Amino acid sequence: AGDRQWPLGRRTFCSEVVMRHIPSLPIVSDATVHWIKDHWSKESPAIGGAPAFAFVSVPFDYAVSHRPGCRFGPEKILEALNTASTYCLDKRVSFAEAVFVQWGAPEVVHALDETYRNIRNLIASIDHSMCPIILGGDHSITDPAFRGMLDRAPGRKLGLIVFDAHFDSREPTAGKEHSGHWMRTI
Repeated sequence: AGDRQWPLGRRTFCSEVVMRHIPSLPIVSDATVHWIKDHWSKESPAIGGAPAFAFVSVPFDYAVSHRPGCRFGPEKILEALNTASTYCLDKRVSFAEAVFVQWGAPEVVHALDETYRNIRNLIASIDHSMCPIILGGDHSITDPAFRGMLDRAPGRKLGLIVFDAHFDSREPTAGKEHSGHWMRTI
């Protein structure tokens, strides 16, 4: 590569041209490498088969009091996920046999209670053979998502692990719903 002329100089070529396209370029172009983007299915797998994951996108940020934009999160997460291999080097686990289904997105309307009902119903509709993965949106979607999970498995115990800098446990005020009280409403 010593004699090669880089289009914008070696340093500029690497850092500005290639890095800008990293999300759309596979790191390895080897036929033995399986990519998540190639593993999406349109239907639920048979019970007892390979691990199956139902992805629900909830592009919702109406309950954020300031700094909206998390409605774009699900799209960006799926975009990034599609650049990943099905093999986890860190854990040495392969998801090559796993099934990934984009279960859909709830209808988001300009009425919180209706949108929350749509979220809950969509999550409750996920096939029992699948593990739901919910991509959001602001924190307020946790309440209807959790209730949808409970609807999927009536009578079963369900746990919730929260990784956050603060618990969203403010007292809810009718007519002033926001993303900071879902821990109290669950």
